[in-house]
Order: sequence, then C-alpha cells, then structure tokens
Amino acid sequence: TDINLLKRHILKRCIYGVDLNPMAVELAKVSLWLDCFTLGAPLSFLDHHLKCGNSLIGTTVQEVEAELAAQKKGHVGDLFGGPFQSLLSATAFVEELRRLPDATIEQAERSHALYNQFEEAMAPYKAALDIWVSRYFGNKLAQEYLTLVGQDYVEEIRSRGKGLSPQYQEVITKAAEISREKRFFHWDLEFPEAFVDLERKAWKAKEKQGFDAVIGNPPYSVALDSVEKAYWKQRFNLSPQPLNLAGLFYVASLKQYSNNNRVGMIIPKSITFSRGWEPVSYTHLRAHETSLHLVCRLLLE
Repeated sequence: TDINLLKRHILKRCIYGVDLNPMAVELAKVSLWLDCFTLGAPLSFLDHHLKCGNSLIGTTVQEVEAELAAQKKGHVGDLFGGPFQSLLSATAFVEELRRLPDATIEQAERSHALYNQFEEAMAPYKAALDIWVSRYFGNKLAQEYLTLVGQDYVEEIRSRGKGLSPQYQEVITKAAEISREKRFFHWDLEFPEAFVDLERKAWKAKEKQGFDAVIGNPPYSVALDSVEKAYWKQRFNLSPQPLNLAGLFYVASLKQYSNNNRVGMIIPKSITFSRGWEPVSYTHLRAHETSLHLVCRLLLE
C-alpha cells in the first residue's frame, strides 16, 4: 500500500536504534520489516540504522577534538585538524545509501555494498576512538601512545603499527579487544547523518547535531563493575550514589538530541526523588524545561 511504501522510506532514513544484545537488534529489524511489508518489494536494508553496541561507552570525534585542544601538549593537539578531516569524505557512501528506496533486489544489494564500503572506510577512525576510550579500561599505554604518534595516529592504525615498538603495537591490539568486549559505540561514526551535513561533507552546527527524538526503556537493576562506574562518572560528570544505570541512559540521551526536540524515557522513581540524583534531575530538567518532555513511569523499587 501507499502507506507501507511511505513507511519504508521513513524506516530507512529516519529510524535509528542501538542495543547491547545482538538478538534484540535482529528482532527489531524483523518487527519493522513486518510493519512495513510491501508485496513484491525486498526487505529494506537496515544495518546502517539498527546496530549492536553499548550506547553508554564510546565517544565522538568532536568530543575528543575538544579535549585534545584543551590539553595542548605535544603534537597530539593537531590530531583532528589533520587526518581525521578526511573521514567526512567517506560519508558519500551514506548519502547514496540513504537515497536508495530498496524497491528492487538490485537496489537492496547496492545498499548493502555501499554500507560495507562505508564500514571499511570508517574502520581506522573507529579504531582511533577505541584507543582513546580504552584508556579508561586498562589499556595502560594508550595515553602515551596518543602523545607519541600525534598527527600520524590514524595512519599508524592503518599500517597496524608497523615501525612502532611492540609495546605500542600492543596498544592498538588491546584497544580492539576491549572494544569488542565492551562494544564501544562512537555515535558520530555510527550514525553520521545525525551529525554531518552529507551534501556539504561538513559537520553540522552544534545545535543541529543529534536526533529529533530519543526514546528508551533502559534496564534498572543491573550490577555495574567498578571500572565502568569510574568511566561513567568521568564521562557524564556524575557523583550520585548509588549509580543508577537508568539514570545514565537518561543523561546520555540528553547528549544525543538536537535543540528543541524530545526525549521520552521510562525511568525508576529514584531518578526524580533520590537525594543522590537531585543535581542531575534538577539541573537537566531545569535546563531543558522548554524543549524536553520527559516521560516518566514511577516504578516501585
């Protein structure tokens, strides 16, 4: 039907999702495929928008760039002004991919091929951000490595550390291992459409980056290890005790939506009433009261 054809376009161009569980991602694809099923048309390609990863562990190119600029030590401060700029040209694959309607098998196959090309182009950049985040998860020489290689950061990754001493080659290997274990998720490299003007091949203005709406139903009673707790407190500038995973998703969602848009999050009552979360709940609700509609379900603990 015409409605289902419209749904297919919206599905491929406007819907994004992340889950730590690979099965949940696949079930989401099946559910969406069934909802917009169109007789005679192949299943829409969704791998570029529904992904498996940890949405709470990762960074963005611009966050790293800002931190490096603030540090201003060694040559590492020039890092993102040089080789990382070329990643924007790789978004051409995404621009073509999102325009394909997948109305035929050939178009769906072309979408798959374009996505593979994009992933290949992004691999060294994702590995670079993996090294950056791995500092917080036991990759002891990561910071030293970053300072040492400076502007050659990405090129060293492309060459797999050839010419470096074994201990620095190990930094690259260990970062990849930690990333696979923790499922690092770097938002602007995974979903460039939300952060990059694809036509101009340039970063969007800061206030236009992110998503028009963010919704979620985060887990509540999940054991958190001490390393992850330390990372999240540093990343989100939090100090409440005990650290609540649902609260982390709430705070993280505010980082991913653009100005004057919406967040809907099912959260436990501790986020709104707990003294430990008072700085977070008050500060963020007050700061976003004109643009944020927080959907709260107060759950008995």
